[in-house]
Amino acid sequence: MRLSYLTRPLFLSLLSYLGLIILADQWEFFVRQAGNGPGLAATGALVEAVGSLRAPVVLRPSRSRAILEISQIDARPVVGRILMVWSGPAWNFEPGDVLRVKGKWYLPPRARFQGGFDYRGYLARQNIYSILSVQNAQLEKKGGFSVSRWAYRLRSSIQSVYAREFSPSQQGILSGIVLGEKSLLPRELNRAFRDAGAMHLLVASGSNVAFVWLLVFSLGGIAGMGERAKLFLGAFFAGVYTCVAGADAPLLRAYLMALAVAAGHLLERDSGLFQALALSAWLILIYSPQSLFMAGFQLSYVAVLGLIWAIPRWQPFFSRWAKGSGRDLKTIFIGIGAASVVCQLVLTPILANTFHQISIIATVSNLILVPLAASLMGLGLAVYACWWLPVPWLFEAAAWASRLSLTAFEGLVAFFAGLPFSSVSVGSLSGSQIFAYYLGAFGILALPSWKTFFRLGAGGAVLALLLGSQRFIFGPGLEILELGGIGARSVLCRARQGETWLVDAGMSGTELVRQLRQHGVGRLNGVFLTSCRKDSWRGLQRLAEDIAIESVYAPADIAVDPSYLRMRKSLARHGAAWVEAWPGWSQPAGPIEWSMESFSGFTGHPELDDAVWKLKRGSEDINFSAHEFDKIAQ
Repeated sequence: MRLSYLTRPLFLSLLSYLGLIILADQWEFFVRQAGNGPGLAATGALVEAVGSLRAPVVLRPSRSRAILEISQIDARPVVGRILMVWSGPAWNFEPGDVLRVKGKWYLPPRARFQGGFDYRGYLARQNIYSILSVQNAQLEKKGGFSVSRWAYRLRSSIQSVYAREFSPSQQGILSGIVLGEKSLLPRELNRAFRDAGAMHLLVASGSNVAFVWLLVFSLGGIAGMGERAKLFLGAFFAGVYTCVAGADAPLLRAYLMALAVAAGHLLERDSGLFQALALSAWLILIYSPQSLFMAGFQLSYVAVLGLIWAIPRWQPFFSRWAKGSGRDLKTIFIGIGAASVVCQLVLTPILANTFHQISIIATVSNLILVPLAASLMGLGLAVYACWWLPVPWLFEAAAWASRLSLTAFEGLVAFFAGLPFSSVSVGSLSGSQIFAYYLGAFGILALPSWKTFFRLGAGGAVLALLLGSQRFIFGPGLEILELGGIGARSVLCRARQGETWLVDAGMSGTELVRQLRQHGVGRLNGVFLTSCRKDSWRGLQRLAEDIAIESVYAPADIAVDPSYLRMRKSLARHGAAWVEAWPGWSQPAGPIEWSMESFSGFTGHPELDDAVWKLKRGSEDINFSAHEFDKIAQ
C-alpha cells in the first residue's frame, strides 16, 4: 500500500463523513434521539410492551438480556428497540417470536461524572434507547422460519453439547473460540485472558470468519476447484458461520471486510484491498453512523489497515527468513508474529482508551495461543459434527482431544497472565496524543521506506515529545482528582514523580478499578481511610484484586466488626500492608508528607471516630475527612 492511496477520492470522502459523524456526536445528536425513541413512559413505571424478539439472545446464569423490536407500549403504537433484562431460568423463546412483556421501564443512565461510562450513549449508538426490567413474558405469536431463527437453534444445540461434555471453564473457552460466547467464562479466567493479551481469541470476529473461509478454500483446492469457485464457496460457508455465531455487528463487520479482501484478490490489485476496505466502512457507517464509536468497529478496521500498510512492505524479508528446511512452518510462525506485532502497535491507543490496559506479553503469547486456538476451533466443530454420527468412538476421540487441548490452552493462558510484566494499566489518550502516536506508528511500519518513515515517524515523535514534556514541565506538582461524583467517596492524589494515593474507597469496587485505570493507575502507594465504617472501604476488597496496593492506612479500631476483619484478611492475601494510625502519626513520601489528625475525643471505636488525613506539600496543606470530603487549601 502506497501513501498516495490516502489521497484517493473514496478515502477522502470517507474522512469527511467521519468528521460529520464526530461533530454530530459532540452535539449529542445520537443521544438526543432518546427523546424520539420508545422512551414514552416515566422511568421506573410498570409498562406492557409487544414486539418481536431479535437475535442475539444472551442467556446467562445470573442475568440475561435480549433486544425487542417493539410495536406498541400500553396499547399505544410505538416503533423502536428496547433492551430487555431479566433474572432466573432461560426462556424458550426464539428470534422472530412476538412477545408480550411486562416490567419496569427505565432510561439508560448517563455518565455520573466527567469521563465516566455513558451507558445511554453506548446503547443509543446501537439504536437502543430504553431498558425494560422484565417481570413477566408471554408468547403472543410464534415466529415463522427465518435464517436467524435457524441459526439460533443450531447455536443453542452446539452449546448444549459443550455443556454436557466439558467442565464449566472448558465450555466457556470453547464456546468463546468457536461461537464468540464468553459469558460463561469465570471472572478469574476472563482476567487471565485479558492480561495474557488473548481476549481477542474469545470474540467471534475476523479471525473466525477467515478460518472458516480458508478451511473451505483449502478443501476446495484439494477437490480441484477453480479460484473463483473456491472464493464463492468460502463466502457462502463463512456467511453461514456468521449467522450461527450470532450475526451481531462485529461479526457482520468482519464478514463484510472479508468480502472486501476477496474482492481485492479477484481484482488482482494491491490498491483494491484498500479501496474495498474503505467502501465497506462507507456501507456500514451509512447504515449505522454510531458504529464509528464502537470499540469493535475501531479495532477491526484499524487492525486491517495496519496489516495492509505493513505486510506487503515486509514480505521480501519474510521470504528471506523462511528459506531452508521447514519453510512452511517458518512462514506460519513469522506471519503470526508479524501480524501480532502490527496489530498490537496500531491498536494500542484504542485499547488504552477502551480497556485502560495493554498486554506487554501479547506478541509472545499469541505466537503459541493463536495456532492452538485455531486447532481448538477445528476440534470444537469436529466434536459437534461427530455427535451426530452413529460412531460413538469417533465422538469420544474428538472430545478427548478437545479436553486435552483445552487443558493445555488454559494452562498457557494462566502462565502468560501470571508473569509480572504481562500487562500494564494506562490512562486515556487525548485526540492530539492519538494523532501523534499514529504518525509515529505508521512511520515505523513503513520501514524500510526511509522517506515515508521520516515524513510520518519523525513528525509523530516530535509531536509526542512536545506533548509529553508539556505535562512534566507545566503540569501540577500535585494532582487531586475526585472519583465517582455525587454520593461516592474516593479521591485520587497523584504527584508529578509518579506516586499515587487514594483517600477512601467508598464506591463500587468494579467502577473504582475502571476509573483508576482510566487515569493510568496500575499501582497505589497507599490507601487512606477516613473511617472504619463501610461507606469508606466498601470497594477496597474488589480494588485489591486488580490493582496492587502497597499499604492501607486506617484509624485504629479496637472494636471488632466481622465484615471489616474479613476485608482486612482479604487485603493481606493480596500483599497489602495494614497500618493502624492514631492522631499524631505521620509519614514522609518524598516532598510530600501524610499525617493523621482527628476530631476531638478519638476513642478507637469506629462508630464514634473519624480521621482527618493531612497531605502536606511545601506550604500547602490539604485535608481529607469523612465529614468534609473536599480539598481544603489552608
